[in-house]
Amino acid sequence: MFGDRVLTGAIDFNFSSHGAELLRAFHEQITAEQAPEHYTATRVYRPTGTATLAETRAAVLTSIPLTARAEVIACVPNRWGMVASTGTHMNQAMERTHQLVDILTAAGLARKTDG
Repeated sequence: MFGDRVLTGAIDFNFSSHGAELLRAFHEQITAEQAPEHYTATRVYRPTGTATLAETRAAVLTSIPLTARAEVIACVPNRWGMVASTGTHMNQAMERTHQLVDILTAAGLARKTDG
């Protein structure tokens, strides 16, 4: 209670598993490896019910330029997934994550989005 009002809230107790933390970890990995492209971005998507982590990783790793780095952070079929990519500037890194999801969608590994 706060005065006459009832306050409610929700907390994610899994503090180490959120988008910002996953992006930071990918960025630190890229920085440590001294990759030529040092801007990074992540994107959440929805995998299909039959998508596997191995298939998703193979599709991502075979679709990026040699100078770039990309990684599948997570793939929980029919729930959520996340991809990460590098770029020579922020917009390129973000665009690559969109391209990766498009590639996964074309391969039947991600669901089409409404937006």
